[in-house]
Order: sequence, then structure tokens, then C-alpha cells
Amino acid sequence: MIILITGASHTGKTALAQRLLEKYKYPYLSIDHLKMGLIRSGYTALTPVSDAGMLTQYLWPVVREMIKTAIENGQNLVVEGCYIPFGWAGDFEKEYLEEIRFYCLVMTEKYIEHHFDDIRKFAGIVEDRGEDEGCTPETVRRENAWMLENCIRYGVEYIEIDDAYQVDIELGGEAMIRPVKKCEIETCVRVIRESFLTVANELGFTAENAPRFTAFATTAERLSRQFDEGRPMIAYFDGNGRITGYYSLHIQENGECELNNLCVLPECRHKRIGEMLFSHAAMTAEHYGCKKMKLGIVEENKKLRIWYEKLGAVHTGTEKFDFFPFTCGYMEKTIGGPMHT
Repeated sequence: MIILITGASHTGKTALAQRLLEKYKYPYLSIDHLKMGLIRSGYTALTPVSDAGMLTQYLWPVVREMIKTAIENGQNLVVEGCYIPFGWAGDFEKEYLEEIRFYCLVMTEKYIEHHFDDIRKFAGIVEDRGEDEGCTPETVRRENAWMLENCIRYGVEYIEIDDAYQVDIELGGEAMIRPVKKCEIETCVRVIRESFLTVANELGFTAENAPRFTAFATTAERLSRQFDEGRPMIAYFDGNGRITGYYSLHIQENGECELNNLCVLPECRHKRIGEMLFSHAAMTAEHYGCKKMKLGIVEENKKLRIWYEKLGAVHTGTEKFDFFPFTCGYMEKTIGGPMHT
């Protein structure tokens, strides 16, 4: 197993690698050490303060081939550093990808604002950083915002550091996003209904006053018809193979598509599964040649609207129907457009 850990400076990449060494006995490679070895030995004219993009372009091919070698030899390895490109997966064939897990550590603005003194205090917990004069609240905010934007854009897994610094990785089975099989439709129905039921309970929807709402109207028969039509139907599987999230797309002939039933089980939320599914949906839409992805929301669910807006969707209007005790809101995302943070 190969564990890739990246993130902005001062997010604790090396400390996490050290904990994995102590907990699982996985050796780790610091890309910073590799960088300094190549620079100090004169193998490159680059310097420690060279452009990060240039350093990544120089270092990543070496790291990439080391990773392949470790996998071919059946060895475990943790690789940590900020010189791992977000498009790293494109450099590996399927048999390698099955052995690699990627994590990006991201600090929220709230955490940086309330814990900046701690960020400076613990910066040298594993390695001596000297005076570290370049570490300011503004640089830390800017670097983490950039990391978050790219995590969302590329649909990769990231660990958010928000209220307290509690970062750990449990090495079990591998989570994945893949198309559902027909035999899994019953499970998808349960995931959809349970996920949307939290909104129903919060806003007072019932099977009597809102029988067409997703939490009550989703059936195996309906999803089976969609499956037979060839609609993309995608699920998130956790490390134990359990379906914990879902979405489907209705591809239309006008270069647009409709995002349906994007959801995550209540107990599995706040783990970025929803963001990964949304990003995956946008990539799937692009694969089908769509230029725009549309979706509907309960307009009264303000939190959900804000969440979609952060992912680059824009609000386009509302409509009221007699058979719904709520207002239908409409949003859309331009495929290939920017993600917002």
C-alpha cells in the first residue's frame, strides 16, 4: 500500500507520516529530503526557493517511479510533501492505482484564525524549520484556499482541519466511486430515502403532504427503469464496500444534463463525500459531452443552496407547484467552470 500525503506548508504532513510509521510500521519518504539531496549534491540548478511548479515538474517523475517500484516489490510506503500534482492518478495504470491512497490536508479559515499561534508553535514538531518568517496568517490562508480549490476541482480526497487538529488515517479497505450494478439498486433506494428523510423531518414534509418528495417517492421500480435506460448511476462505496452516497445523471440531447438524487447518508456526512460525488458528476457530464449540468433543490433549504454555490453552481430561478409544500429552486453548473471556495 502506498499512502500519498500532501497539503500546504504547516498542515502537519510530516507529523502524520511519522504517526503512520509508528502505528503501522510503514516507512515514509519526505519529498523535501529528496529535494534537498538533489539540490545539495549539484544534480539540479533548482534551489529550495525555486517555483513550486518547477520543483514539482522536476521531482514528481522521480517520486512516481519510486512508487511504482515499491508497488512492484510488494512494499508499503508513505510519501509526504507538497510536490505531488493533483493529477497524479493519470500517471499510473489501474494495477498501480489499486495500491495507492491519496490525502490532502486542508486547514479552514476558521481554524487558521483561531489557531495560528498553534500552527507556528507546532511547525517544528518533527523537523526544525528555523525562524520560518514566511509563515503569516495571510500566506497560510492563501495556500490552504488554493489546496481546497484544487481538491474539489480534481475530486480527490482531503482531510479538513476545522475545530481542532485531529488528523489520522485508518488503513483498512479502499473507498471508491463507481457505477452501480442492477443488484445494488435496492440498496441505492434505501440510501436515497434515508438521506432525503433528514430534509423532510427538518422542514415538516410527510408522505401525506409531500408524496412526490424524493424521500417518499423513490422506488426500486423507478431506479430500475432508469438503469435500463442507460442513465449514469453512480455510488460511493466506503472502505467496507458499503454504499454511503449516490447520484445519477439524465443526459439530454441539447448538451445539458440533469443531476438527480445526489445524497450522502446522514452518519457519513462531513467527510467530503458529497463534494467528491458532485465533482465526479461534473466529470461524467463532461464525458458525455454536456456543457451544463442542472439540478433542483428545496428552495427553503438555504444550507444546501450555499453548499452547491461553493461548488460552482449558480441559482437560476424558482417555481411553486400545488403538489409540493415547498418551493422548487433551480441551479446549474457550467461544465468546466470554476469551483468556488
